[in-house]
Amino acid sequence: APQLFLYVRSLCIRNFQMRIFHIFHATPFLITLLYLLIRNSMFFKNQEIILPGAEYALHGFENMIFSIILTIQIVIYMVLSIRRILKYRLEIKSIYSSVENINLSWVLFILGAFSLMWLLDTSVTIIIYSGVENKLLYNIIFNSAMITNFLFAVFLVYKGLKQSDVINGLKSNPKYLSSKLTESEIEKYYQILLKYLKEHKPYLIPSITIKELSEKTNIPMRQLSQLINEKLNHNFYDFINKYRIEEAKRIIRENEDSKKTILEILYEVGYNSKSVFNTAFKKFTGTTQQNIKVLLSLDNWY
Repeated sequence: APQLFLYVRSLCIRNFQMRIFHIFHATPFLITLLYLLIRNSMFFKNQEIILPGAEYALHGFENMIFSIILTIQIVIYMVLSIRRILKYRLEIKSIYSSVENINLSWVLFILGAFSLMWLLDTSVTIIIYSGVENKLLYNIIFNSAMITNFLFAVFLVYKGLKQSDVINGLKSNPKYLSSKLTESEIEKYYQILLKYLKEHKPYLIPSITIKELSEKTNIPMRQLSQLINEKLNHNFYDFINKYRIEEAKRIIRENEDSKKTILEILYEVGYNSKSVFNTAFKKFTGTTQQNIKVLLSLDNWY
């Protein structure tokens, strides 16, 4: 669990590096290792021949304590890992206009599978030490745990071979508390931004980022981010998607009697997925899926 948590951080934080203080996460393991070394060395202190056996195993109260520690550790690190990914998914919307391929959904799946594995293994342990003599229940849960572990390992190998995109992570979320940007400067940048959006429609570029828009408008990226967040009350993702939806509505109105399909329109305004387009359309128009069909009145919706 600690290793998985550090891996998640390496995906979410740009230029993440292991530091000496990260050894803190190994504290429970090191304490356990030290305890077992002392325990077993004392047990075999007067033995001439040392053979592995049941003496090495934890018994009774020992096993209960270490099981509780392990359970607490896993719960804490799973919660921290999931929270870090959810925070990352919010942060990327301040930088990217398309997040479907970088939102780490596959990592959330891994965390879910890891949690399921832990729940099944814990259930097996509880059955063993509770004294419940139900072999059928034990076999079902035990075999489910083994199958889950196997499928989890296969999935990791598959994703490792298939994963082609490099995730750079993110720097810290923009902060504007120390910004010296004045109201007049904000208004100046705002007019520059509006003019560029109207003349060049950069939001039609599917993968445009705030850095690219900054370079195109000659507005410093930090100031552009502040402008979008504070004056327009949007993160970059919603800002771009709002313009895309407005463009889609314009195309729909102007092509009401044409045979242009919804797929043609969504590709034209910068989307690569119909589900993402539908979600954005409903968010910015307040229109349900059923009403969208009526509103658009286009052939080949499906």
